[in-house]
Amino acid sequence: MIGDCCLPSQPDSPVTLFSRPSDSLPDLQRPWHAQPLDETLTALQTDLKQGLTREEAIARLEYYGCNEIIETAGRSSWQILLDQFSNIMLVLLIGVAVVAGIMDFLSLRSGELEGGLPFKDTIAILLIVILNGILGYVQEVRAEQALASLKQMSSPRVRVLRDGQVLELDAPNLVPGDIAFIEAGTQLAADGQLAEAINLQIRESALTGESQAANKQPGLALEADTALGDRVNMVFTGTEVLQGRGTMVVTATGMATELGKIARMIQSVDDEQTPLQRRMTQLGNVLVSSFDWPLLPRDRHRL
Repeated sequence: MIGDCCLPSQPDSPVTLFSRPSDSLPDLQRPWHAQPLDETLTALQTDLKQGLTREEAIARLEYYGCNEIIETAGRSSWQILLDQFSNIMLVLLIGVAVVAGIMDFLSLRSGELEGGLPFKDTIAILLIVILNGILGYVQEVRAEQALASLKQMSSPRVRVLRDGQVLELDAPNLVPGDIAFIEAGTQLAADGQLAEAINLQIRESALTGESQAANKQPGLALEADTALGDRVNMVFTGTEVLQGRGTMVVTATGMATELGKIARMIQSVDDEQTPLQRRMTQLGNVLVSSFDWPLLPRDRHRL
């Protein structure tokens, strides 16, 4: 099913949703910047003068999904913080810290504690656990904030050509093969190859880091290894149209866009540790392995 996004209904021409075999839909895994416009139109089975039919657009929306940056399930700050301490190694470290603290307490009470700072092992281990948790929490909160900001980087509405008529749609309804119009003062809602451009300048700093506006022009087939910032025949989701106008053929939507790829990378930080976190985990492993476990049986009767 289509989900939260839907095509504008037309009472006089109802359409029933249907599925299509995947082999009859366009293959989007292509270097679009490296091929001429006519090849792109053929590959995407679309037409500059007519655009997609409504039925074809519905089929593609059903297959490719909504043109949206997908977020992982939202978590509260407390959930994110608690998740940092669900790692089995951290749980083990906390257990070791508790045992070490109990042993030092018993030794201190009986006067058998050897020289040195009492509870030093407990303090050291708990510091590692707390610092590791704080680092993980900050990293995940920043990632979720960055992902939320990515979702705002596109216009909510876009003008497209369907059945030979210009329509204004919600951006989530864009599909690969749509013919979309580019206007100054908007943010692009999909990736696409340019079919027409008049004095078109786009700020791509969100993707490339370049503060200077990029001049765009259609009709050029570039080398396959051309850097993202040098693909003058392409436009990308979330970039800002500073001046000019144009027409593009949508080549990627949602998580398949360059912005969507960045979102995937941001989401993956949940499974990755920073170098400092890895070193702290290694230090924790050393503490666990060097802990004087044989002391436990001798001191357990004191409990």
